[in-house]
Amino acid sequence: MKVSNRCGIPITDEDLQHPGGFWHWVWKNNVPVVIVEGAKKAACLLSAGYAAIAISGVNAGYRTPYDDYGTATGKSSLIPDLKHFATTGRQVNICFDNDTKPETVQRVRTAISRMGRLLIAEGCQLRVIDLPGTEKGVDDFVVAHGEAAFHSLYNTAETLELWEIKLFTLLTYPPAIALNQRFLGGL
Repeated sequence: MKVSNRCGIPITDEDLQHPGGFWHWVWKNNVPVVIVEGAKKAACLLSAGYAAIAISGVNAGYRTPYDDYGTATGKSSLIPDLKHFATTGRQVNICFDNDTKPETVQRVRTAISRMGRLLIAEGCQLRVIDLPGTEKGVDDFVVAHGEAAFHSLYNTAETLELWEIKLFTLLTYPPAIALNQRFLGGL
């Protein structure tokens, strides 16, 4: 009911009696969804009033065919479970974990871009929710900062295009030393 109240679309007894139940209602009404890494994170967002879909990892939302030598032999495509919800006009939000290792951060960014482009090709409106701070997942973020803080992040999520542009302005590596003086002088 929280998801229904939050998006302003009533869920009827008929909807709940359908074999697909809640998820059929989400699909039928083009309810916005949030894609997260893992069931615990999805359960947290469902409890907060968001239709959240869990995937097992950042690359688990799409498949790319490869030959025996590891060379891509075709185009990537969404997994059937996500493709079902990739309907024209649906707002899809990607909210993956906040990682600190540069290699992992790059893999996550690549996965967001790839999956995001596949969802946009299906007609979805894609947004990216970046988790600030030190909390790893959205569940940890909600526990540390509350549902209202996530609502704020959700409401200010950026389109995939703006999110990708923003990445070009970030430092590649964190600074090793910070100085607060007019001239470098003797270091």
